[in-house]
Amino acid sequence: MIREPTGPSFIARRAELEMLTSALSDALEGRPRAVLVAGEAGVGKSRLVSHFLGLPACRGTWRM
Repeated sequence: MIREPTGPSFIARRAELEMLTSALSDALEGRPRAVLVAGEAGVGKSRLVSHFLGLPACRGTWRM
């Protein structure tokens, strides 16, 4: 279950978060996927990815 972000600095992006979560789930099950996050400058791409990486489902699943 995806928890909605709180605070005025994040516009709800449930569909995008679900897609990222699905891609992560597939990768953890051995089915790698590529995800492209695209959009105009200032629409919240970095904020979306930062929020996603901070979700409990993502913690401990990736390394840089």
